[in-house]
Amino acid sequence: MTKNKIEIRIAEPEDNQGLINLGRECPMEADITVYPDRSPDYTAIQKLIDKDSYLAIGLEGSKIIGYLGCSYTELQINKIRFMGGVIADFKVSPDHRKGMVTYRVVKKVSDTEKNSKANLWVGLILTKNKAPLPFIMGRVGFPKTIKVGRFNIRNFIPIRNLKIDPKFEITQAEKNDIPEMSEVYMNFYSNNHLTPYFDKNTLDELIRKFKGLEIENFYLARENGKIKSIMAAWDQSFYKRLVVLNFNPGPRFLIIMCRILSLFMKIPKMPKRNKHLKVINLVMTAHDNSTDAYKALLRFMNNKFRGSKYPILTLYLNSNSPLKKCLKGMIGATVGTDCYVSVENEEINNILLNESDKIHPEWQIFL
Repeated sequence: MTKNKIEIRIAEPEDNQGLINLGRECPMEADITVYPDRSPDYTAIQKLIDKDSYLAIGLEGSKIIGYLGCSYTELQINKIRFMGGVIADFKVSPDHRKGMVTYRVVKKVSDTEKNSKANLWVGLILTKNKAPLPFIMGRVGFPKTIKVGRFNIRNFIPIRNLKIDPKFEITQAEKNDIPEMSEVYMNFYSNNHLTPYFDKNTLDELIRKFKGLEIENFYLARENGKIKSIMAAWDQSFYKRLVVLNFNPGPRFLIIMCRILSLFMKIPKMPKRNKHLKVINLVMTAHDNSTDAYKALLRFMNNKFRGSKYPILTLYLNSNSPLKKCLKGMIGATVGTDCYVSVENEEINNILLNESDKIHPEWQIFL
């Protein structure tokens, strides 16, 4: 039987259903195995971040058998602005992982990026999955690549009621808070690395553009009336949902115990097979020289979603961050990802390596 010739090109709108189908074929295997459901528009959130974001795809006949994406977002390092190309969303059909489609799809992205607006590239690889690393960055035309650290995806189950430091007043944000919130974001992001570029108009633009990220989804920790920390609780199901396929023994036992305990105490609804995993993403985190305020907000979020329809709170955090001490008392599991950066600037490479504790990734890198 003659195989169809494999075509490599940039995805078009009419490829949408093929992208959705391949996503189902390539689940993310972990303690809870899930696949991303991005119907009805697979690339909607990437296009909202930047209209030039794209996916390189491999087709066998009319079937999409592989793809790799690049989305653009402005980042800053040491107060220097970069146009970041986030290399992500790498999937290849199980039947084609030993062929050339993997290399050719990555090569298409590499060739496209030679003439793109990006001048820095970021790639995340699951710590336990090193297979894609040679293909993602470093061997197909990108500049020198360095590993700058491990970014943890912390998945919490809000079971316990946690004590919140009473010196902080936790309030839901309102529109008249935006100027002060913007100042906190600008100061925090500019003093850390690989953070989103932020100016006085950015928050207004995000609130207007992204569903579920309205001003009422932001929460503030105040001390003596002054905002000391900010955090948003974002349900991203407008753009993507995770469908549960299977559980490892550990999570399966925990789910059974939580269902029993829910008869006596406030426990969030546990996930079920072939159903959407309801998740709140804790994003847009910042603080004004107060890790205690950050900790108070984290604990507030835990308590707020106890007994709700959301069994998982997800937080993205650098494993070297001083903020990790704020996680004490929160129950959950960690998915490790290694972060690789490619940039033709040795000074920037050295900053990222020597000040890795100041790297503060945000949601744009993890989509």
